Amino acid sequence: MNEGQTKTADNEATWCELRAVIQERSKIVAVEHKREIDLQVLIPAADAMMFVSAIIQAAKEIITDRDTFRRVSDRMLQLVPPA
Repeated sequence: MNEGQTKTADNEATWCELRAVIQERSKIVAVEHKREIDLQVLIPAADAMMFVSAIIQAAKEIITDRDTFRRVSDRMLQLVPPA
């Protein structure tokens, strides 16, 4: 084999290994997701957003300084993953 063929073979082996790792990871993720469903540890996004809204409303009732409330509210919203 010449150098070009060796590099091509190495590349193919690397991609083959990468595909195998990705497939294994996909299987693990699927099993973990099923486990989370079985344990009922997942909550609907709408419920999570209602909880965040309730926390922000409680903060609004307690924090009278507008700037402080805005900073707390902004920080809480940063913690929420994008929709």
